[in-house]
Amino acid sequence: MRWMSLLAGLLLVGACASGPGEAEVVSNATDQALIPAMTGAAEAAGALSTAAFGFCASAHPKAHEAAMDAWNRAKEAWEASELTTFFGPAEMLRTVSKVDYNPISQDEIDALLGSDAVIDAAYVGDRASSVQRGLGAVEYVLFRDEAEAGEARNCELTTAAAEVIADATRALQEAWVESFDGGEPWADTFTVTIPSNQALGDLVSAFVETTKRQSLFELGKALGISAPQPEIEAIPEGAAGAAAAMYRSQLVGIRDALAGGNPDSLGGLIRARSAEVADTIDLLLEQSIEAIAALDRPMRDIARDDPERLVPIYEDIAELRMIFEADVVSLLDITLGFSDTDGDTG
Repeated sequence: MRWMSLLAGLLLVGACASGPGEAEVVSNATDQALIPAMTGAAEAAGALSTAAFGFCASAHPKAHEAAMDAWNRAKEAWEASELTTFFGPAEMLRTVSKVDYNPISQDEIDALLGSDAVIDAAYVGDRASSVQRGLGAVEYVLFRDEAEAGEARNCELTTAAAEVIADATRALQEAWVESFDGGEPWADTFTVTIPSNQALGDLVSAFVETTKRQSLFELGKALGISAPQPEIEAIPEGAAGAAAAMYRSQLVGIRDALAGGNPDSLGGLIRARSAEVADTIDLLLEQSIEAIAALDRPMRDIARDDPERLVPIYEDIAELRMIFEADVVSLLDITLGFSDTDGDTG
């Protein structure tokens, strides 16, 4: 793999080469990528909640289409902000379990719909299981024909889960930019209080976790590369067929956090240490994003009918993971693993 050839040159690369300072890099990534991404996720989640209530109030086909479109936008925006859920306030706020826990349980959702429980935001947020709520649950009950999606119990879950999603994404955004657990904004903690080298380690760890999951645990299993035989269901995809959009948004989130064209960015710091590593990262990201954007069917269908089409995407993402895990860690002299201040202190 190409990443292995890069390691041989790392000792010759100017580890002392000039480049942006680590504190500046962390601050730029936070201000120019992380906060805008979570702001976009909060806005899209609010729009989904509004559209869900609008559909359930009118039960009109156009309102149904608008609600499904809003779900797609909320899903893409959420995935683009995924990096912010690996460290910081997300764990304490239980953000992922409220917004997009995977996988959902259709059986448990059906049991909830068939129960006598009053399905409102309070119930969904505090009492429902993680496998019964979030974007996956909304997708399950919303992406049906208009009449079925508009049935009373389905609408109760759609509107309640959408409200919880909107509240949870907004709470995460506020924790980063206003105040976390009664203290300073997490953005200040991340860019000032935590040592910059440790914050960089958190950020690169998030890159590794995303690309590892995509390649090893999802695409690799679906294609039978990291599993004894193909497990198509390893690709997280529901009735909306949104896996390709999910993968693309997650990779765009990484690209934005790197912002390689900006010399004061994380990508700029990597480039100052090794142009070859930076070029390879840029190439693999663009190839992956473009190839995923070109997919014209749900990824599970492609994995079943034409799996070879997904192999180059898997290979590029797997190589990205190895570059982040080996080359970038070595170049930046960082340690992977998340800071022990996340979720416990304000």
